[in-house]
Amino acid sequence: MKYAKLILILSSVLHIARAGEEELEALILRLNSDVIELRNEVESSIATRCDSIRGCLKSSYDECQSAYTELQSCPSESELGIVFTVCGAGSRCNGLIDYSVSTVRIPENLAQGPDRNPTNPAVIEDVCMTLPTQRWMVKKYWEEKTFWSSLGVARPQMYFGSDTGVFRIYPARQSEECGKYDPRTRPWYQAALPSTISNAVKPRRVIIMLDTSRSMGEKLNARSEQTKLSYMKQSVIAVLNTLSPNDSIAV
Repeated sequence: MKYAKLILILSSVLHIARAGEEELEALILRLNSDVIELRNEVESSIATRCDSIRGCLKSSYDECQSAYTELQSCPSESELGIVFTVCGAGSRCNGLIDYSVSTVRIPENLAQGPDRNPTNPAVIEDVCMTLPTQRWMVKKYWEEKTFWSSLGVARPQMYFGSDTGVFRIYPARQSEECGKYDPRTRPWYQAALPSTISNAVKPRRVIIMLDTSRSMGEKLNARSEQTKLSYMKQSVIAVLNTLSPNDSIAV
């Protein structure tokens, strides 16, 4: 079932070194509870995905092409938990945060339509299907303001990624680089995937064999300037970027 392929996670910048054990336990329990609630919201959206397509046109914000609402602000480090070196008022400043909406990131190979819109029906469906979760994200963010402040912790960003490459994140902000983020290659996504031989999530044992023979210096094909060796290196880096701290690798 498709909902089994949606990976959900909430992140929090934890700078509570002086917090006691009870505060830490309360934080972990709240994160766990919020993740379960977000899962339920996504499952509800999947159940009504046909309805979500209606009225979906031009209703989601893109990481680079969209102008956000007039409610954008430039929060402090303590408010957001992230430091931006530049925080101006320009349309491209990723230091401006919009707490009223979420935004969508799509890998550039999936955003081939006009204004970086996707053309793949499955990708479009995931963008539209996940839009209703935005209401929950906004509501949850402000409902829990007092709780996170009491722990001295920045309110967590909320996000999830789908198996089609769609990534929705709240609060919304523009990206410094367009189309470079693919949730499917992130360690947190890969770590949540079940084993190919069971439904349990298990560490992976990866062995990479590299060919360094003279022929690897040849071009991939007549139309490419890239060599087989450089292509192999890129492929290895792509694999390494998907590994989690629990995985092991040998070369």
